[in-house]
Amino acid sequence: MKAPKLLLVNALILFLFKTEVNAQVAVTNQGTLYVSGSSDILYVNGSFDNQSTSALTNNGSFYLLGDLSNTESGMTAGSGRLYLQGSSAQTISGTQAFKTYDLTTNNSSGFTLNNDLSVSGTHTFSSGVLSTSASNYLIYQSGATYTGDGDSKHVNGWVKKIGTQDFDFPVGNGSMERVAGIRALSTSSDFQCRYYQSTPNTSSVLTSSGLTTVNSNEYWYIDRNSGGTAKVYMTWNVLKRALSLGTSFLSYVQVAHYTSSNWQSETGTATGSLLTSGSITSGTLNSFSPFTFGSGNAVLPVAIRDLNVKCLGNSEYELSWVATHDDGDGIYHINYLNNDNNKVDISQLMPQRGNDIYYTTKVTLTEPIAKPIFTLDYVDQLNVAKDLGTVYADCASNGQVTDEDGNKYVLLNNGDAPSIQINSTADSKDVSFSLEVYNAAGQLVKAAEQFEIMPGSSQIIPIDFPFVPQAMYFAILSSVTSNKKKKTFKIILH
Repeated sequence: MKAPKLLLVNALILFLFKTEVNAQVAVTNQGTLYVSGSSDILYVNGSFDNQSTSALTNNGSFYLLGDLSNTESGMTAGSGRLYLQGSSAQTISGTQAFKTYDLTTNNSSGFTLNNDLSVSGTHTFSSGVLSTSASNYLIYQSGATYTGDGDSKHVNGWVKKIGTQDFDFPVGNGSMERVAGIRALSTSSDFQCRYYQSTPNTSSVLTSSGLTTVNSNEYWYIDRNSGGTAKVYMTWNVLKRALSLGTSFLSYVQVAHYTSSNWQSETGTATGSLLTSGSITSGTLNSFSPFTFGSGNAVLPVAIRDLNVKCLGNSEYELSWVATHDDGDGIYHINYLNNDNNKVDISQLMPQRGNDIYYTTKVTLTEPIAKPIFTLDYVDQLNVAKDLGTVYADCASNGQVTDEDGNKYVLLNNGDAPSIQINSTADSKDVSFSLEVYNAAGQLVKAAEQFEIMPGSSQIIPIDFPFVPQAMYFAILSSVTSNKKKKTFKIILH
């Protein structure tokens, strides 16, 4: 037996009361339906069809337990709240957007939007996922907000935002929410967003933009229908979707934007942790389409100079260095090579974010070593170690790593290739040097390269050739001036 229909034809409703019946009642409005004030309640225990000839204004509370259809073209939002709180799945349909001021969605069975649903006030997610069709939206008008969203309460589909405010789109895939947003809008704009898994075309990367890798596990389609510039904001949560960036440094993370058939970098500053969760905001954009996380190597996570060791006596030493760049995302580890030539970690130092930062720390050896060798490592959030440099402590020369002419030599591993820093004394007899590199088998892999350093100056000499990661090499520094070998450095790149 079909449920009866209540036809409200050309009726002016000044106040309404709540009625409860056992059977669902399908209500059709063909005239003027006016819920006058905040204390008035319209309760429909079934479906509601607001037809093109109607004039619906809700300034009170409208409870709907069934489907909703609207074809009224001039509908106003009113000042009341629409409660969608059925026990079975509810569908919003029709040819004209249904407008409400406040909205509460409270149905664990969910909602399907085959028509636009517009909110001007506050949307409260109580339970249930809203799924939109390919061409329909949950629309937040200028000034509209939402609360209570989460993995079981979000929008699986398109969300639209109109206005000038920063906004986070409560989007996801139906089982998890994955928020993305817009920031710093230059003018009132109309933006829309949808979340997708499995990023397409990840091999099409515009490397000249500074991007090397694109996250393959998720992306957001953020598009602008009208308006001005904005910044894109994205969040990651590895407990929900793993990152596939090929980097363990937070400072490498960038905003990747798919445009002109390629993913390209839109830069951005990331915060948080690659092990758990974080966010990144792009630079100012004037074009929009798919966005996800990318990685590049435009910013060096950490680079140092002036690595030094000083003997303090009683097996105590002081190490110091200057970080020319420090992203603050890892930990410095000071090690020494014991009598078995094994690396021993004896001290850690928390980094500071910034440039040209001076570090100093004291260490004590637990075993007697005449001329200990210290190494400085940088361990990132994924426990990947990067060897930054090696320094030799010769207490007979007051801890300075020097030769008989007073020149100091330090091996540095900045970037993807090592370099040797030479500090020449003012009265140094050595002016011309050469550098050659051998592999572990003793084969010459880089022929001698000659360079000059004036007395009293300091210079960092790069050892530039394609190394094989984890392989061992030996760099031999010689003085052409005095015709003698100065230092041999062991190189292992991580």
